[in-house]
Formats: sequence, structure tokens, C-alpha cells
Amino acid sequence: MLLYKMVKIINVIDSPRKTKKYRAIFNDDTYIDFGLRGSSTYLNHKDKKKRENYWKRHIGSENERELLHWVIPSPATLSAFLLWNKETLEDSIKDLNHIWATHTIDYT
Repeated sequence: MLLYKMVKIINVIDSPRKTKKYRAIFNDDTYIDFGLRGSSTYLNHKDKKKRENYWKRHIGSENERELLHWVIPSPATLSAFLLWNKETLEDSIKDLNHIWATHTIDYT
């Protein structure tokens, strides 16, 4: 049986976890904590070379490459698409929600 669901981020807040930066809250009331608290991201420095290096480093991991390819909700996907994508968190959320809205994700 195939299970499809529409994934959408409805809010991003500071994470209550000591080691995580943010908590993404989804339309089904689930959440994922992501990002390393205290770390610098593209949202902070807007350095395109650092962003390029981040993507190269994370695409090198087979597990992360698979998550990012299928845009499966995970800490790795959220960090990549929200913290290392657009210049603002709001624009990154819109972009990721658009990706999820226009692609069918198979969660089986």
C-alpha cells in the first residue's frame, strides 16, 4: 500500500532542545528539530562560497543525498533547504513548501 501525504511547514520556532537551533512544525502537528545551536548558516553570513561548500559536503553523504533527492522531511533536509537555501528563512520556507506541494512523496 502506498501512503501519500501533503507535507507543509506551518511555523518555525526556536527549538527547546539545547543542541538544536530550530523546530519546524508541520500541518499534521508533527515537528522536527534541526540545525546546530550556535552554528553559522547562510541565513547569517550570506556567503555563497560557504553555501556551495555546505551543499558539496552534504551531497557527499549517500544517506543525506537520498534524503535531499527525495526531499524527505528530516533534520538534514530542513537544514539544507531552510538554513542553506535562500537569504531569508521566510523565503526558504516558501520554497520548500512549494517543492513539497508540486511533488508527490512516497512515504512507504
